Amino acid sequence: MVRTLGSQPSNTGSIPVSGTASELNFASVRKLRTYRKFVLPFQNSSNFGIFMIKKVLVCLVSFLLLFWATVLPVHAQVDFPQASDGQINGALSKIVPLRIIPSNPFYFLITGKEMILRVFQPSSVKRAEFDMTLSGKRLKEAYLLVANGDIKNASANMIRYGDKLREMTSGLDRAKSQNQDIANLIGEIAENLKSQEVLFFAIGKRTEGLGDGYNFRENYDKAAASFVDGVNALNNFRPGIRDRFKNATDTAAQEENLLNSAPKAPGFIEASASIKPNRIIY
Repeated sequence: MVRTLGSQPSNTGSIPVSGTASELNFASVRKLRTYRKFVLPFQNSSNFGIFMIKKVLVCLVSFLLLFWATVLPVHAQVDFPQASDGQINGALSKIVPLRIIPSNPFYFLITGKEMILRVFQPSSVKRAEFDMTLSGKRLKEAYLLVANGDIKNASANMIRYGDKLREMTSGLDRAKSQNQDIANLIGEIAENLKSQEVLFFAIGKRTEGLGDGYNFRENYDKAAASFVDGVNALNNFRPGIRDRFKNATDTAAQEENLLNSAPKAPGFIEASASIKPNRIIY
């Protein structure tokens, strides 16, 4: 005959149990283990509320840090050397002539033509050269759009410029990995970037005091950062090119150092419970 144990739960963690442990079914054993693991450590404990508050605070701080890192990015500003009106006109003349600009309703024909021509470039070197030409066109278009007061399309063109410049540097990497001769192209790109440097100054000068309508200032800073990245990429192929763009590269490096040396937001906080669950031996 089986004796029934009618004891009440106490602070030691016992719960009403009928029969011996060997007579409990599997479900009852699981409930017993769950109770001892998750409920018992915090039973009659005044620290349980503090523990839950810590958990909530950790989730809140983690969300705010993630929001700050993704929605509010910080970009290093690039200071381009001043240029005269004559230098600006000279830079515009050195970049390929434009027939129509993005504000024209038929501009999609230009982009379609460019896509087709790029696909049929015979080598990685030729494709990188083509991307160099297109990057200059995008920046020249942005300058003309700003001159016409079309900040919306100018802002979008700054994004296209950065994309095209990254495609150019990727093409140079592929060409080098394929043992293609890129020596002459490196020199051409450096000359093209000198003209682009002048246009960056001109665009920045024309847009002073306009605020950040259509995210123009943010996209301008991103395009300028892509310009510096392109210069640094060329310098990897031919050391010394960066010295021709010292004003832009040095200010970008200084801004980057200031951003890196600024006090960082604390990382994710790991809360530790003041009460540790009792070790359960079955």
